[in-house]
Amino acid sequence: MARDIETMLDFFIDEKGEKIKLNGIEDIALIRDAMDKINYYDDKIIRTKIKLETGNVVEYQDDLYIVISEIDQNQKSYRGRIRRINYPIKIVVDEEICEFNTIIEGISFGIDEGKFMNLQDGKIQVTLPADIISNRIGVDMRFIKMGTAWKVVGVDKSKLGLITLYCEKDSFGVNDDKENEIADKDKIVDPVEIHGNYNITINGSDMIYYGREREFTATVTIVDTGEVVEDKEVIWSLDAPNNNAAIISQEDGKCVVLGGNTYGKVNLKCELVDDGEIYSIKEITIRSIL
Repeated sequence: MARDIETMLDFFIDEKGEKIKLNGIEDIALIRDAMDKINYYDDKIIRTKIKLETGNVVEYQDDLYIVISEIDQNQKSYRGRIRRINYPIKIVVDEEICEFNTIIEGISFGIDEGKFMNLQDGKIQVTLPADIISNRIGVDMRFIKMGTAWKVVGVDKSKLGLITLYCEKDSFGVNDDKENEIADKDKIVDPVEIHGNYNITINGSDMIYYGREREFTATVTIVDTGEVVEDKEVIWSLDAPNNNAAIISQEDGKCVVLGGNTYGKVNLKCELVDDGEIYSIKEITIRSIL
């Protein structure tokens, strides 16, 4: 019965799915409004065939959403809850100005409550995807939004894939650029164009049959904008404890993996040549065709 349901869901995604971009990669998904309760925020339920993770950015009908829930993973699909991004913010991180797509709400309500913000309370919480840049945001960092200066007073990283900033209203300083919403502009050294972090998506099957070859490709995108980057070189490696698979070629962002004759799981890793801290890992099952 479970297999029949999965087959039906697979069919519905193919036949009724709508166009999306998941971390900049075009795909299709089943999307419906989250009707479990009435709230102020635009929440939806998404089901995809490609891997979905908490903190992923989804582009749907020209709006950006963040995956805010844990993921319900089945044999052929992934299901989660997404919430529409309502405010971009700019924060000086490591002497550079960086822009982040966020969800801002009243601090007393929490991400699951979805009630109206009351800015008069002077407290908000800001939810954003966790990545190598946002992980550097710390207490006492400041930003400007909605005509108000805010200071980070707490950082919560307990939800894998998400970061929650607890912020309080702050006074404007002489180095705050209200017009461009940049706080502490004096901390910027050699200002550069606002940028985001890179993300790598490994495209290809999660299964290889004995003695067969599979090609995998890498797509590099900018996390905050979803823009595909063509000039980033990547390098591939394979963790195969039982020597049941091997990379037989790699070039131009592609690699070919040959399956061995022993059942097991291997991890295919793709990383940026110029920054090994940015990488993606895909788990692949090596199995017989029967």
